[in-house]
Amino acid sequence: MTLRRKKAWDCVIVGAGPAGLSAAVYMGRFRRSTLVLDSQDGRWSYGQINDNYLGFPRGVRARRLHALGRAQAERFGVTFWDALVTGIQEKAGGYRIEFRGGQAEARTVIWAAGVRDRWPAFPGVRRLVGKHLFWCIVCDGWRTLGRSVLLLGNTDRDVGTALQFLTYTRDLTFVMDVGRKLNARCRQKLGSAGIPVRSGRVKRVQASEERIERVVLGDGSELRPDYIFSLYGSDPGPRCCARCRSRSPGPATSASTRRTAPT
Repeated sequence: MTLRRKKAWDCVIVGAGPAGLSAAVYMGRFRRSTLVLDSQDGRWSYGQINDNYLGFPRGVRARRLHALGRAQAERFGVTFWDALVTGIQEKAGGYRIEFRGGQAEARTVIWAAGVRDRWPAFPGVRRLVGKHLFWCIVCDGWRTLGRSVLLLGNTDRDVGTALQFLTYTRDLTFVMDVGRKLNARCRQKLGSAGIPVRSGRVKRVQASEERIERVVLGDGSELRPDYIFSLYGSDPGPRCCARCRSRSPGPATSASTRRTAPT
């Protein structure tokens, strides 16, 4: 199906995570014609329960929060199209946003496309995300309280995050790829904290809905953690926005990173 509208939108928002949905609610309440384009594969789609959102004493599933935010924005007249944005071009009076299945024109664009997480490369990794495999100590560190945790990281910077998990548990194992090295100071810090460092890569994870049964490394050795945390980081979402310059005299802001970009 081709998605297109003859008249330009006042605003097109790329991304429907919390940042994009919050922007959509405000734009709708400002009575601006607003379109939200979302590829349906952001962090909100992982299915994890968020326990750190104000107003949800029992936590709220990311998908549920998304559904609530979308319904709230739609209440104020915001339109949603499921589409992956492939390009943005400046034009007289605004922008042309290209996506699979169509295009849209808008006077303004809010970029809230978020990031793409780097996950370990073992079979079935995606089905574990938000259940047994996590990525954010701020959001999910609490769930590791007194539990066994496998930390996957490769850099000195990852060591800093690993040490923060000591707030919750001392049952930690740091696994890094074969051939990767940490500096002596980082190894000393892990050693002093009693965190063993293993060299290898996760080959397979056997898990039920309730728990991880075993993690098999490339050398055949096995670990039995309660949780796995990926410290590999993330990459920016679709990069097409980087090719587009704002004509406004002020800065252009990315809602996903909250960084101010030079114009």
